[in-house]
Amino acid sequence: MSSPSSSTASRPPPNPSGTHNPAEADFLPTRDEMERAMSIEIVNQDNEKLTLGELSKGSRKKRVVLIFIRHFWCTNCQVYTHQLGLSIPPRNLPEGTEVAIIGCGSSAPIKTYTAFTSSPYPVYSCPSLELHKIFKFVRTLQTADTAPKPSPSSSKTSDNKSESDNSNTKASQGNAMGADTSSTCGAGHGGSCSTTNETTIGYLDGVGSETKRIWLSIKNGPFKNFGHYSTSVRGPNDQNGGEMIIEADGSCSFLHRMQNTADHISIEELARAIGAEYVPLSEAERKWPG
Repeated sequence: MSSPSSSTASRPPPNPSGTHNPAEADFLPTRDEMERAMSIEIVNQDNEKLTLGELSKGSRKKRVVLIFIRHFWCTNCQVYTHQLGLSIPPRNLPEGTEVAIIGCGSSAPIKTYTAFTSSPYPVYSCPSLELHKIFKFVRTLQTADTAPKPSPSSSKTSDNKSESDNSNTKASQGNAMGADTSSTCGAGHGGSCSTTNETTIGYLDGVGSETKRIWLSIKNGPFKNFGHYSTSVRGPNDQNGGEMIIEADGSCSFLHRMQNTADHISIEELARAIGAEYVPLSEAERKWPG
């Protein structure tokens, strides 16, 4: 992966097909984009404001690993955050490395999210979505199981528009209560689906079917925290995130952009990128409450 350039020339957009082609989707931010990002404000659980630069340079750590999640009710991201803390606990991080989670809503759900996911890492949010815009994180409700599958001979695939439209329609119908109807099985870096969409591999293995994950999103979202109902509080349903590593000099050495609602990079792969010891999870540890 190449180093960030100082050029501000336009870069190719993330792959619109919903499948993950790292060569197309995971280009690094430019130096100018990183400088702009450092001035963007985020908030902590007490609604205290700080800039990304203050977060990344506020200690003597050499590197900061940022996990950008979707909205705070997203079952996929809740599972990912929970398993991240188990498979890459703070004690396994290389010296001089820290990890932070960044959401896309207000500060209000952060304490609930941290407790529910048992995250050992601090959780912040970027209500303005300015970081998401600078880093070109994708906005889509396309799910992993409806993304066109790459052909064996090529990593590229044509965009099946009607299938994508059907997926977005289905997701939109479930948004009346803010339910995460996009909480489907992982694909690409995060895992993959069976043709029946009833079993999964990857970080969502052991969580249950698509129907169960939709129910969990509703039960653990509006049913328990109705005050977090607004998209301005929990975050937009269609805003995806990704994972990145910011070095001590402020440059970005690694960036993965989610191309669908479950496309987090596998935690084992993230551990390799960080240089952290990865802890495999047992079947019991992979199960999700609910």
